[in-house]
Amino acid sequence: MASARSSNVLISSAESCIATALAGVLAQGGAPPPIETIPTPRFGYVHHLFSGLLAFSILTAGLLGMGSALARYRQNQLLKKLALTPLRQSTFVAAQLVARSLLGLLQVVVLIVAGRLLFALPISWAGALWLLGVSGFGLLTFMGLGFLVATLIR
Repeated sequence: MASARSSNVLISSAESCIATALAGVLAQGGAPPPIETIPTPRFGYVHHLFSGLLAFSILTAGLLGMGSALARYRQNQLLKKLALTPLRQSTFVAAQLVARSLLGLLQVVVLIVAGRLLFALPISWAGALWLLGVSGFGLLTFMGLGFLVATLIR
């Protein structure tokens, strides 16, 4: 019952809005209201290409860089040989993570600078820092997936 009343109220209020708008148009002599255009920024091919290149570089640096390296280490039995040294496994893994993260973030910085200088992309300092933060999170995420892939490869 309550929903039927509320739908009737909505229909009657919509009808009254339409009637008011129609009366306004008729009061102006039947002319339609003027149409305004709002200027919006135009994004070209480079704007879309930049985001794709950035995402793909993060994906490949994290997923393929970490996964293929660990699979190759295991295939060459480097991990077994490393177990005989005083180097702890956690130190080796942390060194791999830090080195590949810094390399991936350097790659992101080069892409941001190239996009800003060569293609005049509107990237502010705050936007660049935000891109670095999101890229760092993406790198760690894809490195984790790379570790998972490396454990599954025989």
